[in-house]
Amino acid sequence: MRRGSPFNHRGQVLVLFVILLPVILLGVYALFSYFTLKYEQKNLNHIAEIACEYSLLGNSEEKVRKLILENDKDVQMEKVEGDFQRKSITLKKDVNSLFLNYKTTVSISVECSR
Repeated sequence: MRRGSPFNHRGQVLVLFVILLPVILLGVYALFSYFTLKYEQKNLNHIAEIACEYSLLGNSEEKVRKLILENDKDVQMEKVEGDFQRKSITLKKDVNSLFLNYKTTVSISVECSR
């Protein structure tokens, strides 16, 4: 003879699963979005460093802009400042969300010198 309640507990597990599934999916989405933003930020920083070094070699601002657009077509070059010894480049990029309809802006400013 079985001890305990004569009721079946499988329904409780199903209800718990239905309640927790959206929470788990939201957590996975949040992690995925966070790491996508971190990837874009790191990529933008790398492009800015390369462009800064390229501009220190005496290349014009138009050539630097072309180099940036070759690496990532969605990057907007905000400004290039400095002289032949020291440069500062600011880049900006709008990053779209993967599943929802919103944008986030990633902005990087890099300084380099000889």
